[in-house]
Amino acid sequence: MSRKRETDHYEPESVSLSHKRQINHYEPEYVYYKHGLDFDGAYLHPAVAQVVGYRYRYDKYLAADESVRIGARSIIGHFTCHTCQPTSDDGYRIWTSAIICTELYLSPYDDYRVILHAQQCKRCDEYAQPEVDLENYICKVISTLDLWTGRRDAAWSEDWRVSRGPHDENRCHGCQVGVCVRDF
Repeated sequence: MSRKRETDHYEPESVSLSHKRQINHYEPEYVYYKHGLDFDGAYLHPAVAQVVGYRYRYDKYLAADESVRIGARSIIGHFTCHTCQPTSDDGYRIWTSAIICTELYLSPYDDYRVILHAQQCKRCDEYAQPEVDLENYICKVISTLDLWTGRRDAAWSEDWRVSRGPHDENRCHGCQVGVCVRDF
């Protein structure tokens, strides 16, 4: 028997390869929270705004208690540990992840905020900042905000598309603070 579930799959019509090429140059303005384990997503807003215009504004000071909606999504990307000393054999430790824990907050005025959570390096045990797949990030953020603001209906799927790949809860900061989507 198949079960239906709401999915995050949504492809904004205006996301194209040309947009992806134009927005890949965004570099993070590092804003650290909770001892460098949370990262503010303000540096990614220009990429979102390029697709949706000024429908949503970014507020890097938006707190959970000021939000009308709060949620978490998993974003595809990778981590690079810059703490590890590169070796001649393998360089910096880099690992990909389909579960970069990403929190979203939405205010009553269509302002939003994104917090990306770090993962701990297996080689040195220090936390590394996430680097998101920009196209995946844009689609998931816009899809979530559009759903929350009533600009789109929920999409339903016959199958459960939950990442079953490896996820080390002991190294995921989102899991440590209880917001990771892995367990949802």
